[in-house]
Amino acid sequence: MRKYLLFVLIIFITGCSINCDINIKNDSFTENDSLTIQTGLNTDYINEHVSNSNRIYDNYKVDYKYSTEQKGLDSIHSYNFKFNFAQFKKFSYINRCFEKVEIDNDDDYISIKTSDRFQCIYMDEFITVDEVKVNIITDLKVVSNNADVVDGNKYSWTYDLDNIDKPINIKIKKSNKLINSTLNFIEDQKLIYVIIVIIVLIIFGFIIFKFIRNKNEKNNEI
Repeated sequence: MRKYLLFVLIIFITGCSINCDINIKNDSFTENDSLTIQTGLNTDYINEHVSNSNRIYDNYKVDYKYSTEQKGLDSIHSYNFKFNFAQFKKFSYINRCFEKVEIDNDDDYISIKTSDRFQCIYMDEFITVDEVKVNIITDLKVVSNNADVVDGNKYSWTYDLDNIDKPINIKIKKSNKLINSTLNFIEDQKLIYVIIVIIVLIIFGFIIFKFIRNKNEKNNEI
């Protein structure tokens, strides 16, 4: 199946880079794969593989959107996916680019472990990708990782011809739904208390205002 996927096999390309953004929540996985290529590609060939890729995703009922745009000399081909966990394990870019991939999702943790060699730097025996960036983005707590760069909630690995023997290892702690629900309830209660206090202050201020006005009116009568 790999040979049909857009980002694994493309010929007649000069200047090529791939960016993969994977967003992870508790039980939600979204991915955006963008291939940027310069002039010199075989358009018919790329269209054929786009068509084959789309047919595979359609058959497996993967929720995705494909788009393409031209920016100057660059042609950008993008896939945006919404995966369930089973689909993420099977169709994620990470799964396609390492010989061995372990992706686990239990009640407490999400973990991704790959073998050492990144395989998608070579399109075929003649063509290589200039650079590939894999970004895992999550607001959950990351327990351990071997990312090249960590920028806030983004964990990034960069691959090129001189840097392909590097695994992806990351372990993410899932948020506790009960705790989150409790915290949300507390926050809601705080908001209710704030509203009640504001209402009480308004009523109290109105009473004081009426009292002072009535007192002034009596004084004026005297």
